Amino acid sequence: MDNLTHALTGALIARTLPDRWAGERDEPLDPDSVRPGRWLTWSAVVAANLPDFEALVLWPPPLGDKAAYLLHHRGWSHSLVGIAAEAVTFTALLWLLARCRCTAGWFAGFTLRRGLDVAALGVGSHLFMDWWNSYGVRPFYPWDKTWYYGDRVFIVDPWVWLMLGGALVCGTRRFGRTKWWWYALTFAATLVVAGACWKEQCPSWVAVGWATGVIEVALLRWWGRWRFAPLIAASLIGLYLVANAYWSVQAVGAALAGPVLSQRYDSDRIDALGAMPVPGVPWRRRVMSSVMTVGPSGRDVLANVCYGDWDGLTGGYVHRDCLSRSPGEAERRGLEEDPKVIAWKAFARFHIGGWRITEQDDSTPGQEGEFVMGDARCGADADDWSELRIAVPFSGRAEGTASALSERPDTLRTIFPSPQSTPR
Repeated sequence: MDNLTHALTGALIARTLPDRWAGERDEPLDPDSVRPGRWLTWSAVVAANLPDFEALVLWPPPLGDKAAYLLHHRGWSHSLVGIAAEAVTFTALLWLLARCRCTAGWFAGFTLRRGLDVAALGVGSHLFMDWWNSYGVRPFYPWDKTWYYGDRVFIVDPWVWLMLGGALVCGTRRFGRTKWWWYALTFAATLVVAGACWKEQCPSWVAVGWATGVIEVALLRWWGRWRFAPLIAASLIGLYLVANAYWSVQAVGAALAGPVLSQRYDSDRIDALGAMPVPGVPWRRRVMSSVMTVGPSGRDVLANVCYGDWDGLTGGYVHRDCLSRSPGEAERRGLEEDPKVIAWKAFARFHIGGWRITEQDDSTPGQEGEFVMGDARCGADADDWSELRIAVPFSGRAEGTASALSERPDTLRTIFPSPQSTPR
């Protein structure tokens, strides 16, 4: 999930912990009393975002390396071993800050046990929430590098923002100067939602629904403080995840029963299948499947990544396109040991790849060519941010090579063109 979602989750975790952990007292504060420690909320927020420190090291280019980022993305830092090490390290840092005179005033109520609990809850929530989306996690890395995908919500979900932020606002006892932070955060989030709708990444009614939700949260807070707001938010998010899981299962079933996959299911092998959520609309899915065609020798000779759109309100599935690739082309060209190929195979869920010739005439031996690798979930009908390229001499097509992959998806050669294949 995005870092704002993780930050709000960390703040909500801190809100559910006893007040004495922050050094607060039941009686009104007086000048001689201990000032409530600020460590609890900020420590939980930082811990909830801690596993994403990998992005500072590996991304973006030119300081980082895209292939290294894809290879290690959600690897050590998002594994059970990694988050345990992160929790212990972060707790040690908190302990050092608590013993420092210049920051000791912020750590009223801090103990080593409480610090470890907050750090563990924060980094643990990060791993759990990253499993929700279609990018998945590898919790048993490095022994088992299998990806586990939740396919529940989109990586940036405004409705999750609204539930988490609403619980924090409605459950706050007193704001003080923090109200200005909330004003700024609400304004920034509104700009993000409005910008996504302006760019047609989500329907315009999402912006209207977001604005309505913000007004409702403000009215509820004006009505009074809701003591059980965190519990209500947790219940709503749980129901939201259950509903999204139901829609994902229904979308996969509709795709399997569709005219493309149902006709090829007996002769081909579907080695990857997923229902990816789309921005802002929980009941819609982009369904993708990697269909392997098995040749007479028993080897996989061609793969097609088929995708389509499913709407939970109408129950209809519309097939869009099938993108072609050759799964063994990298091996036939002797590129299997290339770091970019290794990173592509480790990260991509729906591998698409092929040759792109840099000159118009692709029949001349010795031309410069590119082996282009991508992930259909990142760029089926848009620019693929995960795309990797290897420049190699080209000496003619090998038997079974996939069709050339160009820079723009609208020039991809499709295997099963559909009347509804035009992207929305």
